[in-house]
Amino acid sequence: MKCAADCITGLPEKERIMKRGQRVPFVLFVVCLVAAMSFAWGAGGVADLDVSKRGKPKVTLCHIPPGDPANAQTIVVGQAAVEAHLAHGDYLGECHSVCDGVTCTASDQCHLAGTCDPAMGVCSNPVVANGTACDDGNPATTSDQCTNGVCGGTVVCATAPSPVPKTGQTECWDRYGNSIGCAGTGQDGEYQKGVSANPRFTDDLDGTVRDNLTGLIWLKDAGCLGRHYWIDALTVSRTLANGACGLTDGSVAGDWRLPNIKELQSLIYYGQLGTALPPGHPFSGVVYNDPYWSSTGYAYWESHPVWIVRFDDALITNDNRAASQNYVWPVRGGQ
Repeated sequence: MKCAADCITGLPEKERIMKRGQRVPFVLFVVCLVAAMSFAWGAGGVADLDVSKRGKPKVTLCHIPPGDPANAQTIVVGQAAVEAHLAHGDYLGECHSVCDGVTCTASDQCHLAGTCDPAMGVCSNPVVANGTACDDGNPATTSDQCTNGVCGGTVVCATAPSPVPKTGQTECWDRYGNSIGCAGTGQDGEYQKGVSANPRFTDDLDGTVRDNLTGLIWLKDAGCLGRHYWIDALTVSRTLANGACGLTDGSVAGDWRLPNIKELQSLIYYGQLGTALPPGHPFSGVVYNDPYWSSTGYAYWESHPVWIVRFDDALITNDNRAASQNYVWPVRGGQ
């Protein structure tokens, strides 16, 4: 430093001043650089700098918890952990839902659109509240409303003659009982006159079945009340109420009754033998080889027997009201 000073001292005064002016900015630069390094690295200076903490590559995965795919979630892991995640079902990239692209819509007017199940990708399709207004498409009903997901209404009182229902018979036979074509025979199977309803029955899911042709409401379990003498059959029918025979319809004693012979006969389907009820009916517990009581007495005998119906061969006959026990199938509603 002394030699450097002597050299400067030996220069002309103007040149010495210029040399010192060039040296000051360089010294200030060095001082500022050292101060900045100390501030950034902390009190320990360069010793505290850990180059191993530099950022390493990260990978985005969709993590699917074993046994719980509905709770899949997007995670970020180090490169070393990727293989293990892929091995148990995770996949690269962000999670996508099985509901992507699924649009839930109501299946009919008595159901809501619902939401997509993230585990199955299926819409829930819940029913609307009972009593929600709807249109069952039947011009013979009014005050239509949804009940347990099914639309139905009250049959309007007819102002014209009531139409006769179809028998269900579609075949024809010759004088010996051989099956023949129906054209030109004049038999029931040729004309198939009468009215029908499709669907014929609606299971109201409360222990009752609604007949969409007649408007009558039948006990779904046709064998629940068993066999009784006729006078007792009238009683057990009148006292039937909610909570018995699978009923959850809110009915009370007095709502139900023993059907008359026309109502009981209206259930008969004449197009088949062995089970004389319409195909696809929702009833349970039907006893086919024993008769059911009607509430209609047989007026032509002094002992006044009662009309009965069998549902294996569609037989309509009568039986002794005091000595016989037959099955009971209650009904409610009707005009």
